[in-house]
Amino acid sequence: MSRNYVIRIDTSRETKNLIERAAALSGLTVSNFAIQAALREAESLLLPDITVLLAAGNQGSSESV
Repeated sequence: MSRNYVIRIDTSRETKNLIERAAALSGLTVSNFAIQAALREAESLLLPDITVLLAAGNQGSSESV
């Protein structure tokens, strides 16, 4: 069973309105829009680190064919 967790975001009225408009334009709920945007940003920040770790881990594991 999947469990839902709560993330609370405090923001200005202007930012809230902008996010609500963008979410509506995207056909998403505000929650889904915010989660998708946060995930994209997290992945873009973390992907270079993950790539370096994977590359470093593969350096010593190449086999001769």
